[in-house]
Amino acid sequence: MYDDYLMYEEEMFYHNDSKSDSSFALVELFTLPLMAVIHLVIFLIKRFDVTNGLLVSGVIQLLYLDKPWDPKMRLALFIGVVILSVLIQKFSKIGRLLFALFSCVSVAILGGIWKHYDSQTTQYVVMGICFIVTALLNYGSCMYRS
Repeated sequence: MYDDYLMYEEEMFYHNDSKSDSSFALVELFTLPLMAVIHLVIFLIKRFDVTNGLLVSGVIQLLYLDKPWDPKMRLALFIGVVILSVLIQKFSKIGRLLFALFSCVSVAILGGIWKHYDSQTTQYVVMGICFIVTALLNYGSCMYRS
């Protein structure tokens, strides 16, 4: 009798354990994209030189949006500009400063035109906040790498 009860408990333990493993795998499946996005954001904040490169490349793509280029050519240009800008920022302090200034101004302008504001004063305040936050992130990234 005791052996039957022990075998019953072991079967229930393994049955419940496999059930929890499948539900855990399902939860993992849904949280994996969220965790990937969180890690990507943390990486882009820590390595703001990559973010500056992405921003410069995105602005170049916006400027040449009306050109009838092949999508593969656009992707190659995007990746090439990102790599070039990251290398310039890595090896040149003046380049890092210029890219930081460009990113601050670009984010301020994009933040100001992102949506329609009630007054021009509100728009300027939003632009100032965007500029300051981007400058702080650039400064923090520079201090993190030093």
